[in-house]
Amino acid sequence: MIFSKKKKNNFIKKNKILLLALAGIVILISVSFPVRSVLSKKYIESGDKYLIQKKYISAVVEYKKAKFLRDKDNVEEKITLTTESQKDILLLEPFIREKNDISTMELLAQAKKVRGSAYDSVSYAKSLLEQGEPQIAIVAVNIALEMNKNYRDAWLYKGISHLEGLKKLELSAENRRYHIDEAKSALNQAKQLDPTYQPTLDYIDETNKW
Repeated sequence: MIFSKKKKNNFIKKNKILLLALAGIVILISVSFPVRSVLSKKYIESGDKYLIQKKYISAVVEYKKAKFLRDKDNVEEKITLTTESQKDILLLEPFIREKNDISTMELLAQAKKVRGSAYDSVSYAKSLLEQGEPQIAIVAVNIALEMNKNYRDAWLYKGISHLEGLKKLELSAENRRYHIDEAKSALNQAKQLDPTYQPTLDYIDETNKW
């Protein structure tokens, strides 16, 4: 009888410990939800700042941290946008407007502008490269090529813009390959139009090193 009571008391004690442990876990989980939410939002904000700066890899890292903590808040959409806009900055335009990045909005508006000649658009692309904006320069040279597909310098500066993107932007391996291929294609077009133009040949040599 005494042995039975001891067993019963031990059983009750074990159950109390188990219940207390479970209660502790429930409390920790309930407390962690708001903490995880706050941290997730901070990582999203950090990712947004990197994305505006076109630091694409850093942005993806922050968004993935946010997704790990709380798989909500359309984080996957931001990751997709960050990946795809490495190829085409125009995909980032709605995000740039949302963040009210006025300087970039103005540069994009000027890059998309149809000017008096292809020469003028290429001249603007050159100024964008000097400002460290190779992706926006690509937009300007594409406008030039729409105006005149046989303009050597438009193809040349399209190639140069992709090369500069490789140097200045944080890019995934896949997107680095894309910019290398685009640079080679554009420079080869420039070479076809003027096979002996030395700057084109020099940039082709540089591209082949990537």
